[in-house]
Amino acid sequence: HSAERFALVGHSTGCQNSIHFLKCGRRDVVDRMKVVALQAPVSDRESLTLSPGSNQSAEHLTHAKSLLSQNKGNEMMPRTAFW
Repeated sequence: HSAERFALVGHSTGCQNSIHFLKCGRRDVVDRMKVVALQAPVSDRESLTLSPGSNQSAEHLTHAKSLLSQNKGNEMMPRTAFW
């Protein structure tokens, strides 16, 4: 595409993605951004600790480490790790 300048808008978790892109994205693309808007930013990791009884982070971390040790680092985590 031939866009000279563009805006990036992140909502909720998309705010984290936008910041990550600013830090790690292709420099030529990042340099063409005119503005980045963060709408309703949230910390997903922090939100896990705010709901009593719903913190499965330790289980998910154990599962992720197990996948890595089996050379399955590209496998998807279970749905409960995201919602």
